[in-house]
Amino acid sequence: MRACWATSALHEPLLHSLRQLPGNGQPRIVVADSSRSMAGLLRAGDVDVALRDRVSDEPAATRRASAEPGDDLVSEIVWAESPVLLALAADHPLATAPAVTMAELAEEDWISVYGPDRCHEELRRLCGAFGFTPRISHDIPVSGPRNDVIRHQRCVTLVQPMRPVGPGVVYREIADLPLLVRHAVAIRRDSHFAAQVPLLVQLLGQAYQELASGTPGRLTGRAAAMDARTAGGPRLRPSRTDR
Repeated sequence: MRACWATSALHEPLLHSLRQLPGNGQPRIVVADSSRSMAGLLRAGDVDVALRDRVSDEPAATRRASAEPGDDLVSEIVWAESPVLLALAADHPLATAPAVTMAELAEEDWISVYGPDRCHEELRRLCGAFGFTPRISHDIPVSGPRNDVIRHQRCVTLVQPMRPVGPGVVYREIADLPLLVRHAVAIRRDSHFAAQVPLLVQLLGQAYQELASGTPGRLTGRAAAMDARTAGGPRLRPSRTDR
């Protein structure tokens, strides 16, 4: 079985959960350099299962979706969701403010990353809705030394709550930013592994709850609610891409 992820902060729960599945031997691990390249590997049949993270500001039941080429071959299960947080230096004035809003971030230096996932464009679109264009000063992948740059350069970035917090860095919720990251397992529908995906999702949900209980203050009720809805074992559904 070939498992893949790109930017997910939850790859360790995946590795742990794969070891608990019966009869899969030693899985082959592939780490893609972007979400788009991971999707291409999945559609081409080069991997069987992948961790996908999708950011959305719409409820799961109402969000718009559109198909990508090859999506008739791929299904996914959304098994958890978590809020999008702000990472900033611990000595930044907003680190201890009663609340943080997007308007207060208009003059900040931002971290983003160039590449096929179009993160720069998405950040500009997001901030544009709040009336400003972000000053993107640093180009650093999510797996790179973002914490160090935040601490030394006093910049900010958006982050998943499960991503490790470095020394001198804090995570804050943004009061008027209702973004959620939906964590999903995507699977080739013709893969021999498809029958085990419901069990994998159950194990991932349990691992996520354990992580959430160990990170008080980083997760809101929105994250726990999603886990409660998926605890009963969700069903495979055709994969779609948020725009």
